[in-house]
Amino acid sequence: MVGADWNKKDKNQKACDIHNVLKRKTFVLLLDDIWEKVNLSEIGIPFPNTENGCKVIFTTRSQEVCRRMGVNVEMEVQCLAPNDAVDLFLKKVGEVTLQSHPDIPYLANMIARKCYGLPLALNVIGETMSCKRTIQEWQHAVNVLTSYAAEFSGMEDEILPILKYSYDNLKDEKVKFTTRKMATFSIRKKLLYAIVSVTETAISARAIIGPSYR
Repeated sequence: MVGADWNKKDKNQKACDIHNVLKRKTFVLLLDDIWEKVNLSEIGIPFPNTENGCKVIFTTRSQEVCRRMGVNVEMEVQCLAPNDAVDLFLKKVGEVTLQSHPDIPYLANMIARKCYGLPLALNVIGETMSCKRTIQEWQHAVNVLTSYAAEFSGMEDEILPILKYSYDNLKDEKVKFTTRKMATFSIRKKLLYAIVSVTETAISARAIIGPSYR
């Protein structure tokens, strides 16, 4: 299903080809971070059931998406515990950077704890810091995250759009109001704390469609 012939086909023809291949197989399909319902039949995916033994696993930040996808198993993903958060951050930074100055591991630990267990922030900020090899760069990062986290590299492009979506999908107006007030008071000193509160309220789930074997 590649090459010039495939590229010439329209959406329906491609869906038909995909379906003809998958209907003879037992498969697991992974969909990461979906923001709206995915019509499986529209893209040629046979619907998982006990007869074909297939599964579709997806992650989403929306409870509505979970409901509309008709999941069999729903698992909410919580923020990481402090030690797990530090471990993830250090892994993203990498040993080469961590060993480039004796004070960097301490500052890395400090930055990781400022992410309040939020995997998205730990990943984005960890990747950003992986190429910072001087103590001055790390001290600057600590200062930025302490004074105004929204200016940190990757925050505007990778984190804030997802946070806006999470906030927009909050159904309870009281929760929205509380989040706005907290973010107003936290915007300079503790923006990442406000981020965590928004994403904890809006579900980030791993959901499974298909037969459940428990």
